[in-house]
Amino acid sequence: LLLVDMVAANLATAAHFPTLATDVLQRVVELLRLFNSRATQLVLLAGAMHSAARLSKITAKHLALTSQCLGLVMALLPHTRAALSAQLPPKHHLLLVEMDRVKQDYLEHHERILSKFVSIVGEIVESLSNSIGSTDWDRSGGASNCQFIVDSIKNITTMHKVLSAQLPPEQVQEIFSRIFDLLNHKVPDYFASVDPSTPAGQQRVLDDIQYLSHSLDRLRGVSAANLKLEDHFRARFPNAK
Repeated sequence: LLLVDMVAANLATAAHFPTLATDVLQRVVELLRLFNSRATQLVLLAGAMHSAARLSKITAKHLALTSQCLGLVMALLPHTRAALSAQLPPKHHLLLVEMDRVKQDYLEHHERILSKFVSIVGEIVESLSNSIGSTDWDRSGGASNCQFIVDSIKNITTMHKVLSAQLPPEQVQEIFSRIFDLLNHKVPDYFASVDPSTPAGQQRVLDDIQYLSHSLDRLRGVSAANLKLEDHFRARFPNAK
């Protein structure tokens, strides 16, 4: 909000003193770039852990709040550009290309944050995959779901809860579509060495994958239409139901 106030004050200066519009444009561009740069350093690059803030870690909530701030600024950029354009002499309109570059910088930062959410889930799921190899799929009376499946659902659900509380629905859907694509590629690799020797063991693998898929499909406000794990494992174990 402080950034918005500062930009608004500069726009008011340009409106009252049109001869200063070129200087105001440069000042606004500097402010916007400084905010974007500091937000990148402190949150995305975890600089806040070593700053006066002394955060113990950068969480998904911190990333989501930063994403919201970037979204607000990006929503205001076209109006800021138009306000400055109205005060600039025609020969200086070419300077507005700097505003376009600022917009691109914000878009790239925002994209990096969305990708970070996916990589966080990817790192968690990969760390959990070690338990797959220790699961005896053929053991009679074994647990209904292996620990990898249970813990993956728990962590992904937690991520969904955090993002749903902070981000607009369309962004949550975009992030989870990418997460599901990641699972489509990674989970089959994690199960590559799983080869149950009994029909019951094969059925248990498929049951676990179905449980994972159905649990993720029930996440509020998220479509799991691109999650294809069940198709992969049905093809791998055609005798399982």
